[in-house]
Amino acid sequence: MGHEFVGQIEEVGANIKKFTVGQVVFSPFTTCCGCCDLCDKRLFCRCDKGQLFGYRNNGKGLHGAQSEYVRVPLADSTLVALPPKIHPEIALLLGDILSTGYFVAKNADLRKDSKCVVVGCGPVGMLATASCVKLGVKPENILVVDPAEDRLLKIKTDLSVCTSTPDNALSIINQKTNGLGVDAVIEAVGNTKAHQLALQLVRPGGVISVCGVHTSNDFGFTPADLYNKNITYRVGRCNARLYMEELIPSIEDFKFPLGQLISHRLPISEAANGYKMFSSRTPGCTKVVLQMSPFPQQHKL
Repeated sequence: MGHEFVGQIEEVGANIKKFTVGQVVFSPFTTCCGCCDLCDKRLFCRCDKGQLFGYRNNGKGLHGAQSEYVRVPLADSTLVALPPKIHPEIALLLGDILSTGYFVAKNADLRKDSKCVVVGCGPVGMLATASCVKLGVKPENILVVDPAEDRLLKIKTDLSVCTSTPDNALSIINQKTNGLGVDAVIEAVGNTKAHQLALQLVRPGGVISVCGVHTSNDFGFTPADLYNKNITYRVGRCNARLYMEELIPSIEDFKFPLGQLISHRLPISEAANGYKMFSSRTPGCTKVVLQMSPFPQQHKL
C-alpha cells in the first residue's frame, strides 16, 4: 500500500544516470519512461510502461511505498531530486495530493472573476481550494462543501472561503447567483451523491472538474443531463510528475499552510491506527504521514 514517498537512495541500477546513492528524492504515485508517445506529449501519468505504486492485480504490478525500502522502476524519468528549499513533507504532498488539487483546479478553467464550488473538504479538496486561490479566484467566491464541520472550520480559517454542509449548498448557491449556478464545480469526493450535487450547482455552460475516484457502477447523471446544460466535464488521473516540477518554483505562492495539513505523523508500526483514524473521520485528522526514519539534516525545517 501507499502511493507517494520521499526517501534517500540506497542502491542504483546499472542503467541509472541521473541519481546516485545518498541523494534524497521524491516520487509521483506512478512511474513513467519519459520517452514513449504519451510521455513525449507530457502525459506522464498514462505512460505506456507506467505503473501505479501500491496497485497489484493477479500478481503483477508494484508494491506500495509504505515500507522501509521501495523499488522504483524507470527511476531516471520518475524520481525528482529534492531541492534544498523544499521540506520533505511538502515534497510528499507534491507527489500526489497537492499536484492533484492543482490539477483539478486548473481543469476547471477558472478566471479571477469565477465563482466556484469545491465538493469535498478532505486533504485533496483542501488543496484544490488552495489551488483555486493560487490561480486568482477570490476566496469570497469559493464555497467548500463537506459534512465534517471541523474540516470546514479549518479551510474557512486558513483561506477565508465560504463553507456549507451538502444539505444547504444548493440554497446558498441559488442565493449567491440568483439561481444561475456557479462557473465551475470541483468534485473531490468520488461518489454518486457528490456527482449529483455538482450537476445541481453548476450553471449552464459551466465546468465540472473531477478528481474523485469513482468505483461505483452507478453514475450520478446521464449524458443527456450534461447536454441539456452544455456542461464541460473533465476527469482523469492527475499528471503528478508534470506538476511536481511545475509547482516547485511557486510553492510559496500558496496562501495555505501546507505543512499544517499534516495532522498526524506516525511510525510505520502504527499505520493501521492511522488508517482507522482517517477512514472514521476522527476530528482533527486531515492527513496522516508514516515515517520510517528521520530525514537528512539539511532538509529539516
